[in-house]
Amino acid sequence: MKKFLPLLSIFWFFTGTAQQPDNLQQAINYIEDYYSNFTTGYDYNSSYVALSENYKVTIKDSIFSLSYDVTEDKPYSKNTVTVNFKDVLRLEPYGADVVEVAGNDPLLLPVCGKLAFITNNEIFEINIYYEVDADVETSKIYKSFNQLIEIYNN
Repeated sequence: MKKFLPLLSIFWFFTGTAQQPDNLQQAINYIEDYYSNFTTGYDYNSSYVALSENYKVTIKDSIFSLSYDVTEDKPYSKNTVTVNFKDVLRLEPYGADVVEVAGNDPLLLPVCGKLAFITNNEIFEINIYYEVDADVETSKIYKSFNQLIEIYNN
């Protein structure tokens, strides 16, 4: 058995190293797919009011960019969030955006959740589908981003 331990260690090292690019590509693919039809908005009086749409993900090396149209602005404006995964110290839930619908009984409707990429100097926030903050860390989008941060910080 002692003869096989070094061989087993080498096997585990190379299979673990070989899996990293697959995990990297799987995380990137999931993030791109997640945002491919992403919109923010709310339902009110049987109609959908869009607030943002046309999300586009770009991941090149360790640089992540998320661009989208803000449809509540007239004319539409473009917003882009760009972060280097190598600079991210931690990722955490960052609350939610809500919209207030005026009326006799004003309503606060959740529009989207937020994730924060925290660096030494800045906090970069991005939209995600609304989840309770306690559940965000178990979501696949959180795990995918966290995986990329871990890969680029090692």
